[in-house]
Amino acid sequence: MSWFSKWQAAAAVLLSTSLSPAFADIPASERAVLQALYTSTNGANWVAKTGWETPGSTVCTGNGPGAWFGITCGANDGTNDHIVAIRLPDNKLSGPLPALAGLTELRGFIAFSTNGDGSSTLTSLPPDLASLTSLRNFSVAGNGPGLTGTIPSLSALTNLETFRVNFNGLTGSLPSLSGLTNLTIFLAQNNQLSGTIPDLTGLKLTSFMVGNNRLTGSPPTAPATLVANESSLCTNPLSKPYADSPAWNTATGSTPWWRACDTASVASTTPVPTLSEWALLLLGGLLAAVVALRRNGRA
Repeated sequence: MSWFSKWQAAAAVLLSTSLSPAFADIPASERAVLQALYTSTNGANWVAKTGWETPGSTVCTGNGPGAWFGITCGANDGTNDHIVAIRLPDNKLSGPLPALAGLTELRGFIAFSTNGDGSSTLTSLPPDLASLTSLRNFSVAGNGPGLTGTIPSLSALTNLETFRVNFNGLTGSLPSLSGLTNLTIFLAQNNQLSGTIPDLTGLKLTSFMVGNNRLTGSPPTAPATLVANESSLCTNPLSKPYADSPAWNTATGSTPWWRACDTASVASTTPVPTLSEWALLLLGGLLAAVVALRRNGRA
């Protein structure tokens, strides 16, 4: 081989190396999670599903938006890229969420339905939610009463910043939020949660909404970081006498903060007459009127 031919061969190798990606696609374990998510939530009926319908296609081509709809890639380890976020809001996901722990770098999972309009109807939280230690933002709000189950311990999710599970059918108690020093938004209103409201000491919460549940006891001290009108405690059958709290008044936008709770309590304990009771009341009124007329006639 002449020196020129050797130079051409070397140049070809160098060129092919420089044009090849610096990483392979996502690990097989992460691809398996995506396939399970698509299958479990009836992906064939999703509004947008580019890439998901071709399981063997490339998911990531570098940091940033992936080739598959709703996927964000990043956290390259020198060999593989990784899934760092899945965003599928208002995309008609239905059914139970699968395990997600195979997504070791997952920081965001978003699958809410706007204003609880039912465009997605998930029926469960991920069974391994408590082990998603890289998670920062989680939202399955607005999927409706069909999304049941309990909120697991969040104590290992120390990176968690926002947690939205409002407008669903969750039961059980609120988890401890102690140690979640990065948490700023916690929304769990409009479920069927019971038990007491956890201690909020040391948290940086700006919004804390737990109204329209079945919570009891007394509310904890309000964090100083709460933003005005961005929190809710009522309606819930909280313990009386209610304690005055200017901080909760500001945070809930209600003075006193317990006004809606008290209104709900009065409404729930005041029986509404049945149709037969209304009839008896009306008959009693008529009889009283007849008696009064007769007395007036005699006079």
